[in-house]
Amino acid sequence: MLTALEQAQKAKQRVVLLISYPTLRTAWSNRSALFSVRFNACVLDEGHFIRNHTSLLHQAVCAVRANHRLVLSGTPVQNCLDDVFGVFAFIVPSYFPDYDRFFEHFVRPITRSFGSENREVLMTGASAACASPVASERIEELNRAIAPFLLRRTKEEVQLALPEKTLSDVLCPLSDCQRAVWEMAVRVRRRLSSYLQHCGQAEEPQQRLQQILAIDTHPLLCSAVHELACAPRIPVTRSLPLAARTQLDSLACSGKLTVLKLLLEKALRIGDFADDVPGRRAEKVVVFSQKPQVLELVARQVLARYEGLRYAELKSAMTSEQRMAVVRSFQEDEAVALLLATTGISAYGYTLTAAQTVILVDHNFNPFVDLQAIDRCHRIGQTRAVSVYRLVSEEENESRLMK
Repeated sequence: MLTALEQAQKAKQRVVLLISYPTLRTAWSNRSALFSVRFNACVLDEGHFIRNHTSLLHQAVCAVRANHRLVLSGTPVQNCLDDVFGVFAFIVPSYFPDYDRFFEHFVRPITRSFGSENREVLMTGASAACASPVASERIEELNRAIAPFLLRRTKEEVQLALPEKTLSDVLCPLSDCQRAVWEMAVRVRRRLSSYLQHCGQAEEPQQRLQQILAIDTHPLLCSAVHELACAPRIPVTRSLPLAARTQLDSLACSGKLTVLKLLLEKALRIGDFADDVPGRRAEKVVVFSQKPQVLELVARQVLARYEGLRYAELKSAMTSEQRMAVVRSFQEDEAVALLLATTGISAYGYTLTAAQTVILVDHNFNPFVDLQAIDRCHRIGQTRAVSVYRLVSEEENESRLMK
């Protein structure tokens, strides 16, 4: 690679170098001579990957010598207002010269006013009317500061004929098994909290909420059924009714998976909907979940019952080559009608426009992560209407979270 660049420079030829983030990060770790080459421009696609200004990747991209720098991203701010500093440290390194001052001047007063590290105050201008006077002033100041460097184009501006997207929340009742595990988990949590308090430790509220939401999807995802069984003096499944224990590894144990089965049958024209409308073409479907464990349960408890059904799995833990092969198979192979994907893969910018139906089994605390996943299917290049179904448990915690 370096030899070709050097030869091109000597011959005064124009060269475009395409390089992946992992390769660039490795080159930086190995102190490659690549960073001694001066480029006319450095363009980062999916630029939100550099949002962490302390990461090795951020150091690598900032070390690239270039006359001009450009960042392309659908979600330039993905987690919190800190991301602004990470992106601008690359684009205009001296614009916000010190992170501590940036945090104290912008991040702290804004997030304190909104009660969390809420990026929506920047992305939608959630406006200053909702904030304290100091936070309102900082929001306006930060927006003015970054505005000269932003060029925003929406899908509506680029292609007005983008097909319709309909979003529906499907309420999923809790099964008897889920209710039993719920009651058991409450008892276990109380005893665990007492145990941790005795040991001088504290349990994070968000951890408790995550366990509640796990039960809402499937009881087997709850650590009260697995991990907490190892905690001292805390009996777990023995406190469950026999009927609930026998249902733990079955479809009937999860209200969400029961609803998912019906949605898949209707879209894929299988099971009870195989002969529903003769001649009607099956739709391709993407099922998103935050956790690989959920997708494993979907495969084992739902999909295993359909003989001959071909589906693919797309996970963040795969190599880039493996992920591209899966995406290509789903996009081009008519026989692959279903894709199971972790929501995290949406950050890689893959195109999944073969899908007409998108189902989100569970949901991220950051709503923009789910929206980014949906937009993998509803984006430029999509020629058909897209139906999005978000499975929401009737249990009040998840219902409240979705609002």
